[in-house]
Amino acid sequence: MVEFTAKEYATLFATNFESVFHMCQLAHPLLKASRAGNVVFTSPVFGFVSLKFMSVHEATKGAINQLTRNLACEWAKDNIWSNAVSPWYIKTSLVEQTKRMDDWIVDGLNKPSVGLWAVCRLILSRYKVLRKAKICLRQYKVS
Repeated sequence: MVEFTAKEYATLFATNFESVFHMCQLAHPLLKASRAGNVVFTSPVFGFVSLKFMSVHEATKGAINQLTRNLACEWAKDNIWSNAVSPWYIKTSLVEQTKRMDDWIVDGLNKPSVGLWAVCRLILSRYKVLRKAKICLRQYKVS
């Protein structure tokens, strides 16, 4: 965390959190008019599980998790649902470049499609589960 400059910090928060925040602001009138709106965020499980590195990045994901809960309460009166799907680490070039990963992280790397079923179920109105739901996904090796 100490190696982050103020500019890097601001860029990371703008990219990972502020973009989501402003998109919600823009989408709210349309979601409200539909009378059955649904917002599904994806935010890695490390938004609420601590890790030895990437603290600023994961703080942005924690902010999304809190926004999910707050919007569920704030927008309930407009019949807008807010949920989040939290996959384990997704195998991307950023993750693969990280040399400091513990074996338990590497063993559980997900492919990007792993959480797709959860997102689809939450988007389809007949499968809405709970307001403020947090679905955590972890891929386990089967031996």
